[in-house]
Formats: sequence, C-alpha cells, structure tokens
Amino acid sequence: RSFSNSFAIVLDEERSASRQVLDQFSVPSFGVGARGDATLFRSQSIELRTGFDVRHNQGQTNERFRNLGAGFTRLRAAGGEQTIAGGFAEVAADLGRLALTGGVRIDYWRIGDGSRREFNLETDTTNLALIFPDRQGGIPSGRIGARWSFTEALALNVAGYTAFRIPTLNELFRPFRVGNDITEANASLDPERLRGVDVGLSFHPFTHWQVSARGYYNELRDAIGNVTIGFGPGVFPVAGFVPAGGSLRERQNIDTIRAFGLELRTGVEPVSGTHIAIAYDFTDAEISAAADAAIIGLTPAQVARHRVSLGVSQQVQEWARAEVTVRYVGPQFDDDLNERRLPDFISADVAIDVALSGNWHLFARAENLFDTRIVTAVSGTGLETLGTPRLFRAGIDFRY
Repeated sequence: RSFSNSFAIVLDEERSASRQVLDQFSVPSFGVGARGDATLFRSQSIELRTGFDVRHNQGQTNERFRNLGAGFTRLRAAGGEQTIAGGFAEVAADLGRLALTGGVRIDYWRIGDGSRREFNLETDTTNLALIFPDRQGGIPSGRIGARWSFTEALALNVAGYTAFRIPTLNELFRPFRVGNDITEANASLDPERLRGVDVGLSFHPFTHWQVSARGYYNELRDAIGNVTIGFGPGVFPVAGFVPAGGSLRERQNIDTIRAFGLELRTGVEPVSGTHIAIAYDFTDAEISAAADAAIIGLTPAQVARHRVSLGVSQQVQEWARAEVTVRYVGPQFDDDLNERRLPDFISADVAIDVALSGNWHLFARAENLFDTRIVTAVSGTGLETLGTPRLFRAGIDFRY
C-alpha cells in the first residue's frame, strides 16, 4: 500500500492564511505473511496443537519539511524492514470441573536495511546520512491457565503469561514534529517484554444475565515511550533547532512499567431482543525504573485510570437492529513528565443496521453524536490536537 499526506498550519487567529509544513509525498509499505497449524493429538479430554507464523514488513517515508515561508528546504527519506517468525505448541485438557491450558512459543526477529537521509534542497547537499546496522534475536514466551468451575454458574480463572512486541518501523526510523515539539526516532530500540498474572471470576446465574470480574498485574520491561531529553530554544544533534516553548523527545526503552488493573463486566437481556452491557476498567500504572530518574513514579502517557462504557442494543425487527454506546474516559497525561493533562470526556455513538434482500445490508453510523470536544494531545505551547468530531457514515454491505 501507499499514501500521501500534507500538513499545514494556520498563521493567524482570523484563519486568513496558512503555510504547508510537511509534505509526505510518497509513503510506500509492503507486508506479507503466513500461518499454519495442525492438531497432533485429540482425545475426549486432551488436545495438542502446534504451528508457525511468519510476517515480513517493509516501509519508507519520503517527505519534504522545514518551510519558513518560501517553500520547503529539507527532504527526508527513512525506512527499513522487519521480519518475525515463530513456532508454537499448545495443549488443552478438560478434566471435568478443572480445565487446563498451556502454550509455549519461540520467535525469531530481525530488523534490517534501516536508513535515514536528509537533504538541503536550497544547497543540494546532504545534511544527514545514517545507515543503521541490522539486528536480530530470539525470544521465548508462554502462557499457562486454569479454570475451576465451582458450579455451572460460577467459575474461577487463573493465568500467567509472557509476551513481547518488537518496535514498529515508525518508532525505529521516522521522527515527527507537532507544533514546536519534536520527537526523534530511535533505531536502537529493543523489543518490549511483558509478563503478568490475572485472576478472574465469572458468574452466570441466569440465561440472560452474566457478571465477570478480573484483576491483573503486568510488568512491562523495555517499554517504548517518548522520553523528554531537552527543551527549546536550542540546537540538538540530529534533531537540529528546537524553538522556544518546544521540547525534544526521543523514543526510548523505559526499564520497567508496572500496572495493576481491575475489569468489571456485566451483561443482561431484560426482554427478548434487548441487550445491555456495562464495563468498567481501572488501571494503576507507573514507571518503576528508568534511566531518567525524573520520570520514575510517574504515570505513563496516554493511560487513563478510569474507563466506563454502556451499550444498549435492540433488535427492532428480524431485519433491523439499533445500538447505542456511551463511553467515559478519565483524565490522562500526554507526556512522560506528567505536565500536560488531557481532560476526561464522555462520547456517544449510534448505529443502525437494516437487512435488505439477500445478503445486502444497509448501515448508518453516528460517531461522537453530541460533538464532544476530545483533546488527544497538547503541545508545549498549548496547541491542542482534537479527536474526531461528530461523524456520520452510511453505506451498503454485502455479507456472505
């Protein structure tokens, strides 16, 4: 796939003039993958499966930037490729009231062909030419879980797990700027590694009512985050000039983030065709170890402590269904130093689906129905980035 994108700034309060600040004129990317699995053994109570998956991605950004009023003066080309391949084995045992699951996998990852080049269009010279070394490694991971059914209506679930995520090409190779804030890429990022445990209860006393509660503890090592490393005005290596009021951040591995959480869910069908779902999520996350002592004990960016959702769906007729969803997201921080606070918000979505003849369906959606002002980012100079305003969509689906 490929796309192009252009950004501009408004130059005065009257919005009478603007200036183009970034022109991503060519951003091609390519991905290919495969997966296979097989059941090696199956009996009345035990099943053993194994398999593999592999994925290769490559991408590049070509963009013009630094327009001071007379046109773009810089050109950047950056990108690389990554490959992930892994094999896994899973076992599941149904022992009556006790059900056990377990799985292990080993993954190989490779990041290569990385580069970043920047050119001065005014002098036709090269400002930056970085070729990054290829890197590779292997990571084991696994999961074990158990479910104990006290009765047909009440069950206890326990699980322990490890996982990982390799950095994206965007995090590795492409810097970006919002207002006067610059965020540098980091081609040396290591994969994130997660380990955690969770305990949950599920209660299903009646056919049309169910309740569940789940608590968890997660420890994320080498978490990838945007870490503040300087403030403007000033000139910094690679990034160049950072204006007054701006900040310079770099994507870095944060040693350890610990998070405790609680998830509550309930669903009820008071009358036939009507379903009500309520969910509450609580997350208490903090940076517990980092190279920069200033961020230890702070909350990771973009993590809200409280989230609540209420959904009501109604089967109006056999051929028509309507759904309303209301969400509350609590306040959160937009930066690693916890200085830029994003306010909480409530938004509502409405959806209608009508079955036409055959496999054709007519749908209509209203997202952010009440046009709630959702602030998704705040720059050092107070510039706010807003989420999607009220949006209406309608169309026809063919389903088979």
